[in-house]
Amino acid sequence: MSQTIDVEMLYSADWWQSRTNEQLQELLRSGFAVGQAGPGAHRELERRAREHARAEEQQAQLLAEQKKMLRLRILGSVLLAVLLILLAAMLTR
Repeated sequence: MSQTIDVEMLYSADWWQSRTNEQLQELLRSGFAVGQAGPGAHRELERRAREHARAEEQQAQLLAEQKKMLRLRILGSVLLAVLLILLAAMLTR
């Protein structure tokens, strides 16, 4: 019974998350791939890849929003400058 508990704790979500990418790769390459370790390592690597992709997507969206705001500020500044020039031209006539 204690072996069953040890095996369950060994392959818990916390255990998988505490492994490095290199350790997970090694589990995939080793002879454990036919047992519970191979699919578990694969699932953890896939989870990390999805998490990384989500983080990159959020970063790209943030960067796009920042660029959009910068373009709007530049456009607003140019528009304000044109209006001020027109107003100055009308007042000097």
